[in-house]
Amino acid sequence: MSERENSERAAGTSHRIERSSAMTPIVTFYSYKGGVGRTMALANIAVLLARQHGRKVLAVDWDLEAPGLHRFLGVPEGKIRDGVIDYLLAYKQLLQDLIL
Repeated sequence: MSERENSERAAGTSHRIERSSAMTPIVTFYSYKGGVGRTMALANIAVLLARQHGRKVLAVDWDLEAPGLHRFLGVPEGKIRDGVIDYLLAYKQLLQDLIL
């Protein structure tokens, strides 16, 4: 086991890099424990990738109980309109409208 894997195992975290069909990297951070730095790691990697490659990066905070990505990226609370669940519910409604 590598040093990185050992440190991730000790922290109860891990990450995975996948390639989509369009060869766009997908990076995920996950852990069964709270407070281990997933959101901070996500924010740092998103900013790093955007700066290094001069491209837009989509970062999604799937912590539905206590999302905090906006704090790391300097987005004021008042600027947040919708969350992940809101978008999923809107998509569900759109599909239902199309089917009917």
